[in-house]
Amino acid sequence: MTAMRSFFVALFGLAMAPFAGHAEPAKLLFATTSSPDIALVQKVFNPWAAQVTAASGGTLDIEVRNGTTIADAKNYYDRVTSDVAQIAFGMEGLIGNRFPLSAAAGLPYAIEPQDAVAASVALWRLYKSGMMHKEYGDLKPVMLAVLPPSFLHFVKPPKSIEETVGMKLISSGKERSELVERLGYAPISAPTADMYSMLQRGGAAGVVGAWPSFTTFKLQEVTLYHLEVPLGSSTSIVFMTAKRFAALPPQARKAIDDNATEAQSRHFGEVWQATADEARSTTEKMPGQVFGHLDPQTAKKWQNEAEAVLDEWSQATPGGKEILAKFRALLAEVKAGR
Repeated sequence: MTAMRSFFVALFGLAMAPFAGHAEPAKLLFATTSSPDIALVQKVFNPWAAQVTAASGGTLDIEVRNGTTIADAKNYYDRVTSDVAQIAFGMEGLIGNRFPLSAAAGLPYAIEPQDAVAASVALWRLYKSGMMHKEYGDLKPVMLAVLPPSFLHFVKPPKSIEETVGMKLISSGKERSELVERLGYAPISAPTADMYSMLQRGGAAGVVGAWPSFTTFKLQEVTLYHLEVPLGSSTSIVFMTAKRFAALPPQARKAIDDNATEAQSRHFGEVWQATADEARSTTEKMPGQVFGHLDPQTAKKWQNEAEAVLDEWSQATPGGKEILAKFRALLAEVKAGR
């Protein structure tokens, strides 16, 4: 009887051998907070999730969840830190004062109109330098990107830029709105979903906005004059918590690390810039659209006002002066091809 029992135990062990050490892949929900048909989802988020999953050797299963059911633009950070989603995309400026130093990349005149790609690389290098450990020490960023800057868009073409002074402009962001006020305008805030109707009904004479927002909110239908001066940008992130990352199997962590690189943030910035360029091109081809420029004297005046805003930000933000100087240095390196 003992021999028979030993035989069946051994037989069972042989039958189960192929399954020994087998574990289900760790499932990570990636909340994009975005529509599934936008370029960021199709060209950045979906390929990234598929590539990491494939590279993990069966230890990871990243499921992309689009839309705002799991997380939205305002709560994406809380959803990740509470483990409702394990990875999310979002705009850093919408999370209170959680990323004050990263905001350096989005300050007025910090980047030029075509700098989104270089600025995204510079922001990633700034993160990797360790100078912003207080912001990212408990997080695991996998991509960082800077949007193309916001410009001035008016409902009607003015006879001169002086004619627009005093007008109400929809503006978001503390430093951006401060600069708008310094330039003689009256900044007003509005939810992005309400901008179209406000401009259409005369609630504002213009908006400070980036070209990608035109694609989403069709603002080219209610604005005819576009002044491309870099009044500030926004920074964006795809991330998970450091704690959640550390709990993953080694092969899963390697797959994420191998795809959380400067090259990935560069690609992120490239898609942002391409989205902006496409929106601008579409707008330019529409009847009645006018693209204006500042005369050299006015351009210099506006830049001086912007520098004053940057100085105030540097003084009010602990470590801000050093971070802004470092970001500008890194941006210059990237633009020089280094």
